[in-house]
Amino acid sequence: MKRIGLLGGSFNPIHCGHLFMARTAMEGFGLDQVIFVPVHCSPHKTDRGLAPAEHRLAMARLAVRGHKDFSVRDAEIKRGGISYTVDTARYFRRCYPKDQLFFIIGEDSIQGLWGWKNIDEILSILSFIAVNRERCPVSSSQIRLRLSRKQGIGGLTPAAVVGYIRQKGLYVP
Repeated sequence: MKRIGLLGGSFNPIHCGHLFMARTAMEGFGLDQVIFVPVHCSPHKTDRGLAPAEHRLAMARLAVRGHKDFSVRDAEIKRGGISYTVDTARYFRRCYPKDQLFFIIGEDSIQGLWGWKNIDEILSILSFIAVNRERCPVSSSQIRLRLSRKQGIGGLTPAAVVGYIRQKGLYVP
């Protein structure tokens, strides 16, 4: 039986904090792999400023390249509509019926879990791992702000992602 972590998010853009969360959960909880799952449309955030799904997916794939235990799945993007965790949990339970599933979140999100759609069903399918991000406090909004001000983002997101953002002209006014 494998122990599989799922890390969902807008990844707008993906950054070193996301990779830190995945690595911390993997090492701290003995996970065999972490699957990054970019949302199509988050129920908790507005779509304003959200890069198109194909770009967020491509950046996630670039970010995990070279990390043998990390992968990216486009399940929520393919499904379309609002990306509810319960739907994602059901999908991955079907994909991995005999494995243990864990959903990785930031420690700051724990209190809001009881407001998630069908949280009881989610908890019957998987467990949550909460990661303290204080040691790596970078955020996607911080990166977008820096880009809008024409400031560098080196060290905040993998170099391949920086190159992709520049090549595609993302997050610039």
